[in-house]
Amino acid sequence: PRHGFSQILLKESLRKYSVVPLVTRRTVSLLDVGDCQIDKGFTLIINIQALHHSPKVWPNPMRFDPHRFISKTPEPYTFIPFIEGPRNCIGQHLALLESKIVVALLAQRYIFLSVEGVGTEIGGPEDPRHPYVVPIIPNKKIKVKVRRRYQA
Repeated sequence: PRHGFSQILLKESLRKYSVVPLVTRRTVSLLDVGDCQIDKGFTLIINIQALHHSPKVWPNPMRFDPHRFISKTPEPYTFIPFIEGPRNCIGQHLALLESKIVVALLAQRYIFLSVEGVGTEIGGPEDPRHPYVVPIIPNKKIKVKVRRRYQA
C-alpha cells in the first residue's frame, strides 16, 4: 500500500473514535451556507463524530476498516480529526508522527490478544466509549494479554 499500515490504522481509529467529538466556532462575519445566512457572532457546533459516522460520507461507517484510507484520500472536510482551517490543532503533525511510531514499534515487538469481548457498537448497549469524558476514553477496563514477539 501507498501508506504504512500504522498510518491507515490510526486514521481509521480517529475516524471511528474521534478524540474530540465536537467543537464550537463563532462566525466573524455574515456567512452564507446554502440557502441560509448565519449572522456575525453566531456560535456554530461542529459535530465531528456525526460527520465521521455519516453513511453519506463513509460507506458502512460503523465498521472498523482501515483499508478505506488506502484506495483514496477523503474528500475535503469529510475527515477532520484535528479540525480544519486556521484554528486547527497546532500539534496534529507531531501527534500523528508520535502515534505512528508508537503503534509500529508496539506491533513489531508485541502481540496483543483480547482477554474478553469488548463492545464495538457505537450507541448500543455495549458502547465502548465513556459517556461523559472528552477526549474519549474507554467506558470500562479493557483486558488484554501482551506477548513479546520472538526476536530473530
